[in-house]
Amino acid sequence: MARQDGVMFELQWCQLAMADLLGAVPVFLNWAAPGTAPHLALGELQLWFADLDRPAGAVADCEQLLSVAERDRAAKYRFVVDRRRFIVRRALLRQLVASYITQQAATLEFTTNPFGKPQLATPGAPGNLQFNLAVAQNRALYGFTWNRALGVDLAHCRTAGGWTEIVDGFFHPNEAAYIHQLPPPQQERAFYKLWTLKEALVKAGGVGLGDPLAREDFSPLMHNATAPCVDAAGRCWQWTCWEPTNRAFAAVAVEHDRGHASAPLPLPPPCRV
Repeated sequence: MARQDGVMFELQWCQLAMADLLGAVPVFLNWAAPGTAPHLALGELQLWFADLDRPAGAVADCEQLLSVAERDRAAKYRFVVDRRRFIVRRALLRQLVASYITQQAATLEFTTNPFGKPQLATPGAPGNLQFNLAVAQNRALYGFTWNRALGVDLAHCRTAGGWTEIVDGFFHPNEAAYIHQLPPPQQERAFYKLWTLKEALVKAGGVGLGDPLAREDFSPLMHNATAPCVDAAGRCWQWTCWEPTNRAFAAVAVEHDRGHASAPLPLPPPCRV
């Protein structure tokens, strides 16, 4: 558990060196140090998992950390459970960011880019901390590093299915072909692996799903999980996908210095829409 500004969270964390990210399966440990995050060195990535379902009293404490705009956003949720989860995930984001840059959580000012990616409002904020978060049901995944674009994604398999429509309507034709050629028991797993990777890369790039990056063919990465990739814009990415819990999938993508990348894999051109 970690306590900051009077709010207690149950957290798990993982630290990875950028050099070890490709193909890694993060191993998460409980974090028990109150009021602080572990030291984050240059060239390292830290990931955090949190359970967003907290008692009503803890949610009320979390709400005290939020800005007026965040409270207004919370109030727009129709269902109480969604409102509470939003409050907790924003409060935790504030507390983790505050720990890294040694500021008060309640005083932080966030903004979003045109595609909704959160960032600190002050350009060139202390240390140029880069972060991203993803939510699936009651679980949140956070990622932090210095000076490199970063994206994370988290998904929980839907019991009702529906993924085949996404594959046929949104995926690159080569990606769809890759999934459909697999034995039926493997197709759903392949879909979620590709889907979370796409989302993580798109979020790292700070763009939307309508951007050419989202329409590139990522199926070659399914055959080579230890190679960095280069997108059509020339940006180089390190990445990994894993299954944190039963029927849950996660991915992280971090921008890499192309000059130091070993045999980066060029992605095929985006498909036309």
